[in-house]
Amino acid sequence: AIQGIAGASKPLLATAPVFNIRAAAQSTPLANAANQLRVTLTPNCDMRAGTVVTLTNLTGTSPVAAVSVAGASVPTTTNFTVASWLPSAGTLQLRALGAGLKAKNVYVLVVSLVNGAAAQDSRLVSVAASVPSGSVFDS
Repeated sequence: AIQGIAGASKPLLATAPVFNIRAAAQSTPLANAANQLRVTLTPNCDMRAGTVVTLTNLTGTSPVAAVSVAGASVPTTTNFTVASWLPSAGTLQLRALGAGLKAKNVYVLVVSLVNGAAAQDSRLVSVAASVPSGSVFDS
């Protein structure tokens, strides 16, 4: 396997990188309360350190307090740092460090924040990634 893709050595095989599993959930729906947004991702190919994962539609929240990564198959050297946070746009960019993301591993990104003071409807959290080679893909 090359970059975690079985059969990748076959001539001219091209695979679109995607997150096969992606889901988002929160720890509390209460306004003005500390909340943990849990975003679960499983890439279909290896994504090296420096990959930027962008979460959008995080409007109506306070600045991000912390980000951690969990998951049974996650290498202990994988971590994320906040690359940028644009609260007015609700856009959070996280940079993969250490081992990067490995194909078929389940990553749970835990984003600690505070819900806004006003009630609001649920938002569809979108996920995109940009790998250091410059390619961008949405999931």
